[in-house]
Amino acid sequence: MKEMISNMKKHSCPSCGGQLRVDTGRQMYECPFCGLTYDYEYFREDDVLELASRSMQAGEFRSAKEAYEFMLQKEPHNFVALRGLILASAEAKDMDELRKAERYSKIKGKIIEGCIDRAQRDSLPEHKEYFAKMQELFETGREYREEIIAISKLRTTRKRHYSRIDKLEREKEENYMGSRESLDGEERVPIPPKAIIVLSLAVYLVWALFLIAMIWGSKSSSVTDLTKTTTKKATNSYARTQMVEKALESAMESEGVEPTEADSSAKTVVIKVGDIVDTANGDIASGDIITNGKETTKTAKNTTSGKTYKETAAEKKEKESKQSLRSVLVVSTAVEAGIIFFAVQRQKKINEVEAEIRSMSSQTEDISEEVNAREERLRELSKKIHLISNDLRKLNPLGSSGNSSGDGGGGSDSFPRVAKPKGL
Repeated sequence: MKEMISNMKKHSCPSCGGQLRVDTGRQMYECPFCGLTYDYEYFREDDVLELASRSMQAGEFRSAKEAYEFMLQKEPHNFVALRGLILASAEAKDMDELRKAERYSKIKGKIIEGCIDRAQRDSLPEHKEYFAKMQELFETGREYREEIIAISKLRTTRKRHYSRIDKLEREKEENYMGSRESLDGEERVPIPPKAIIVLSLAVYLVWALFLIAMIWGSKSSSVTDLTKTTTKKATNSYARTQMVEKALESAMESEGVEPTEADSSAKTVVIKVGDIVDTANGDIASGDIITNGKETTKTAKNTTSGKTYKETAAEKKEKESKQSLRSVLVVSTAVEAGIIFFAVQRQKKINEVEAEIRSMSSQTEDISEEVNAREERLRELSKKIHLISNDLRKLNPLGSSGNSSGDGGGGSDSFPRVAKPKGL
């Protein structure tokens, strides 16, 4: 079929073999070499419109376009050829295909616009309304195609947004404390950093109050023990004083010293107390000086009792215990500060992710609303295309049988069948 179309375009002069030239004004072929002219009827080669129709039905739109172009060289106003050229450019086999709105998503608008402009320019006056309505049809189809493209882009963007939101949700979960899967393989809910902050603060406050209570309780115990020790010492001191006074009186009696004479003649009396050492508590040593029988100053030996030594060790131990408690409190405070800092950083990251999720979700909702609006517009355009197609059926000058591309036949839509070579 392509070979037949090619032969139709190569019109050679039967006389000299030169390439003929088309004279559309006189509707003749003219040989620029030998001057002979030929009627259109001479180069019929079969019905051109029928050939174009067969090409259209076979889907050979390029061959069909060449046939229609060849026909329009002879008859620029031919309605069937003008409309067939538009259909071939749209790769539609007939007008019924143009009733389907989905068909316009594959049509190249610029090529169609050129063919329609040509049809409106070259068509007969009675056919201009038809081609104007056809232009409206393709403009509506162009709007439909643009809406399809816009919806496709919006859906692609929405899909990317959904993917991004899923990624952000995973990133959010990664900032939670704890894993979703436990050691036994069972799923568990991760703990948000906010809960960790509240829980750790509660535990820390209880622990800190306990340590403080321990420290202050220890101090109170120390004061009580010190009071008891002081009281006991005072009691022992009084007992020793009484004992020394008795010993002094006995010694003075044995020496023959009267109490009044001793008081007036001497301030101190040295007593050998080898026989009366520590009869009460073991606190008086040999060589002690007793003044007036009431005060004792240790000069020979600074001897400390075993009980006093034990009390000093207990105080030291208690002091170390308090220091340990304070250290534990300081360490606990540092650990709590670290936990809170870590949890706050996690929570800050979660807040940022949640803000982005909200933004992406809002954009996704807006896109969905726009998609719905455009889909509604598509339905309106589809109805409009159907209505315009009905109007074209009514305006078709060939009647209801002329809605296909195979509108060959007699009259102005076909070639004359008689060839008549003419000389100049």
